[in-house]
Amino acid sequence: MQRFRCGLLALLAVTLAACGGGGGGSNGTTTKVPLAGRVLDVVSTGALNPAATVAAGGGTDSTDLTDGSFSFDVNRGTTAVTVTPTGTSYGTFTFTFPAINDSTDVGDLYVGPNRVTVRGTVRDAATNDPIANAQLAFAGRTAVTNAAGQFSLTEVAYANSTQAGFWGIIGAARATGYFATEFSANGKTATSGVVTVDDVLLAPDNDLPPGVPYNVYGRVTGGTTVEGAVVQLRQGGTTVRQFTVGANGQYQFWVPRGTYEVRATRGPQSGGPFSVALPQSNSIVRRDIPLG
Repeated sequence: MQRFRCGLLALLAVTLAACGGGGGGSNGTTTKVPLAGRVLDVVSTGALNPAATVAAGGGTDSTDLTDGSFSFDVNRGTTAVTVTPTGTSYGTFTFTFPAINDSTDVGDLYVGPNRVTVRGTVRDAATNDPIANAQLAFAGRTAVTNAAGQFSLTEVAYANSTQAGFWGIIGAARATGYFATEFSANGKTATSGVVTVDDVLLAPDNDLPPGVPYNVYGRVTGGTTVEGAVVQLRQGGTTVRQFTVGANGQYQFWVPRGTYEVRATRGPQSGGPFSVALPQSNSIVRRDIPLG
């Protein structure tokens, strides 16, 4: 999970740089740069066996049978990675990115028997206003929100027969002036080839109560696995914070003092809502959430 998250952040950094959000880069003296990542099956969530062939910018590699990883050098300016699974009917998947001019980890690239479009809206967690020019990464696909905060990720790997692997994919979102966050399509299924996810909420980076780095925290428990469960913190019927938990089930939020409700969902399982009261800005409340 740690390597995957690092890959997402690196991928979003590439997108930001292409949009004018970053600087630096190679001095142009080399024509090849390292490219790395993983190819995963959306059905099994593991490596493909037989291995898949990955090709990009004049280079090629076969994925590792254990973890799906690949690594090879590509031409500077490469903008597409092609994955060809063998021994399946998945067909070829092509992942496009802003020009790769430095060593880049593109994270986890998912392939599968079907393909969908993942849509949603990115909003300010404090005001609920849409956020334009937010960068999204999910399953190896990237997108930027429009003026209405809406995004559309196309050609996302999916399986009509089982959504368990798809629900476990963790995406990343970030925008200037906001803390980066994670999101998922947990519990959402495709309708006419489109999966619509819950609003992705970004917390302003100046929206910090004093004291510790979080004041509402806890652990999601129960079920076969809790990884990918989505925890929502609501106030007055509005979701003000959202967190997708990892394998350890832990979540945490920074919020102003007040009264909230917290709940968690993962597929058909849910827990809560439970009341959370913060009488002071430096109050700390733990609320564990059992799924049932």
